[in-house]
Order: sequence, then C-alpha cells, then structure tokens
Amino acid sequence: MPPRLADLANAGYAVFYHVAHCHAYLDQLCLRKDYTTFPRPTECLYCFFSHARSGLDALLYLCRAVNNTLKEYGRAPIFEVKTVSQWLN
Repeated sequence: MPPRLADLANAGYAVFYHVAHCHAYLDQLCLRKDYTTFPRPTECLYCFFSHARSGLDALLYLCRAVNNTLKEYGRAPIFEVKTVSQWLN
C-alpha cells in the first residue's frame, strides 16, 4: 500500500477511535445513577476530554492526509489545515 494511503487509513481510524471513546464516556456520565463505584464522573470527564483532544489532533492529521492524497493524484487540496496556535492568532 502506498504510504499516503496508509496515512489516510490510519488517520481515519484514529479519528473514529477517539470519537467512539468520547461517546462511551458520555454514555457513562449520562446513564449512571450510582457514583460510588468506578468510573466516577471525574474519571469519565477526564477520559472524555482526553479523547476529545486526541480526536482533534487525529482530525488534523486526517485533513493533511486527505490533502496529501489529493496532491498525489493531481488534485487541489480541499482543507486549510491550521494548528491551534494559528487559530488563536
């Protein structure tokens, strides 16, 4: 498999992996009635935000991988990829 396509597949997998974990931790927070057992809400919140941040990073890699794949096949990039510091400035 060409490296560009492998990057595309890996980045896509990473995005959906972290989105699935975010969804699972939200379910635990919303459906739990008993907070005396693990995971407690603080652990769920930490894990949710940890996966959300990693998911955003993976989404940046996915956008870059899509752009690189399009360039490889002679097409124009479709995503303008910025880092967090570039968005804040």
